[in-house]
Amino acid sequence: MILYFKSLKDQLAEDTANYTRLSDGLARDLRSVFLRIANDFEATMIATRQIININDYELDIVSTLRDHYIKTSRIYKNSLRSLQKAETDELAAEIDVRISQYINDHTKKQARFITDTIEEAIRKDLINTAIESAIQGERLTNGEVAKIAKDKFKEKIPARAEVIANTEITNIAGASKYAEASVINEKTEVKIVKTWITELDERARIDHILADGQTVGIDEPFIVGGEALNFPGDTSLGASIGNIINCRCKYKTEKE
Repeated sequence: MILYFKSLKDQLAEDTANYTRLSDGLARDLRSVFLRIANDFEATMIATRQIININDYELDIVSTLRDHYIKTSRIYKNSLRSLQKAETDELAAEIDVRISQYINDHTKKQARFITDTIEEAIRKDLINTAIESAIQGERLTNGEVAKIAKDKFKEKIPARAEVIANTEITNIAGASKYAEASVINEKTEVKIVKTWITELDERARIDHILADGQTVGIDEPFIVGGEALNFPGDTSLGASIGNIINCRCKYKTEKE
């Protein structure tokens, strides 16, 4: 079986262009969902004096995430190429199964995490608004409190959506490449290694800078900040949120 591996320069250029486009698209759609939640929160508070049930929006978030996960996987699962179509089709089927399973599990987990954090943020803004008004001796109506809390939440929507989008695209891009390389490594005589690549700028974490250039077998984890990750953004081996959130790192695959 003959495989074509893209050069490091080509891999990085293509990954960067795709990452920016995909992340911007997910952030845009998440902003739309979050804005609807903010507006519904205010309307519900005014009408019922109750906080909306954020779980009612979980299906919207699931749908949004899944659509963008699928778009991302279609691009990043094709980092390797084969000249033998029969073998490629058989491997492609196995790769698709693994990616689909990963997307299904990850979508549910992340949608629940996002709804939980949004509910926590809204409650915090509401409580802080009530406390601040009491300290200042203001007698705000229920509608005024709701509007102030909503505005506080809305101010954070762009940054919240961007961080989530950056983190999720990094994860799905990495998982898709990992599934492809793992299947080829397992099912053929071609053995593949992977190398961690860090954006070396002022925003990079020191642990990620230290990991730059780390090369391991495709079936071995990277060790970053003392934690194991199969790819940038991976938490399946127990990596902490602080190690993967807003991560912009990439990795290249090549023949051993």
